[in-house]
Parts: sequence; C-alpha cells; structure tokens
Amino acid sequence: MKRLVLVCLVVGLASVLPAAAEQSEADQAATMEAWIKAAEPGEVHAFLAKRAGKWDVTGKMWLQPGAEPMESTSTAEAERVLGGRFLMEKIVGTSLAGPFEGLSILGCDNTTGVATNIWYDTMGTMLDVASGQEMAYRTVTTFKDDDHLVFEYYMTPPGAEEVLTMVRDYTRAD
Repeated sequence: MKRLVLVCLVVGLASVLPAAAEQSEADQAATMEAWIKAAEPGEVHAFLAKRAGKWDVTGKMWLQPGAEPMESTSTAEAERVLGGRFLMEKIVGTSLAGPFEGLSILGCDNTTGVATNIWYDTMGTMLDVASGQEMAYRTVTTFKDDDHLVFEYYMTPPGAEEVLTMVRDYTRAD
C-alpha cells in the first residue's frame, strides 16, 4: 500500500512540475492569487455558519415507498471547521440497529459553486459522498429560519422513480 501511495505521488508531481516550470513568474503569481481567493470562505460559507450550534432532531425513514415511516429522535452539534470553510456535524440518536452516530462535513467548492457533503455513520463502514450534481441519490436542506431546518434524502433505484427515503427536522437547542 505504501508503494502504491508513493507511485501515485511521484506520478502526480511529474505531471504538475513541468507545467509549473513553463509558467512565467507573472502567470505563477496570478495562479497563486486565484488559488488563494478560491480558498477563502465566501457567502455560502457564511450562510452555512448559521447551522453551527446544538440541535434537537426528529426523523422519519422509509424502507419502502408507501410504507409507514420509522420515527426517531436525535441530537446534533454542528461547528465551523478549517477556518470556516466547512461545517462539521455530529449526530447521536437511535436507528433500526439501536444507538446511532453520524458525522457529516458540509462545504461548498468555490471553484465550481457545487455544494459537497461527506457522511459516515455507525450503520456501515462506507463513505457516502454527495454533491449538488445528478446521481442515484441527492440531499436537500431547506433553511426555514435561523432556528429550523429540514434535511431530506432522496434515492433513485435503478429503473424506478425517485423516492424520499429520509427526513430530519432540526430545531435549534441552544
């Protein structure tokens, strides 16, 4: 595994260094200025900062379209991380399997304008990556006001219509 990482690093550097060497000093300065600007938190990040704090969460989850939802309660705590570039949320509650914990890191890529989210939880060992682009699933977060928001998770099974599979209603606790 270490050898694979080293090979990827060498190949990556070999592809970038010649292009950097061919740039003039002015081009390099402009590239660096654009990079720095793109790395700064913007309006979307300021908006996401409003989610920071403690929340009481009620949830519904549907295992099949048309079935009765399973309901749950949780608590969540969200905080700005990495200089306000991302919002990290930890959620603790119950699930089908019993106690539940989840971790989300939400942000916005300034270079593309696309919202991004990564998610881990105790219901599996996989990483769930979502963005504002089309895929087999999507999430929608609706900010009702500074103290209330709704998170919705939609899936599109192969050959079927999109279905709402989970809803979480957040109410600020602090």
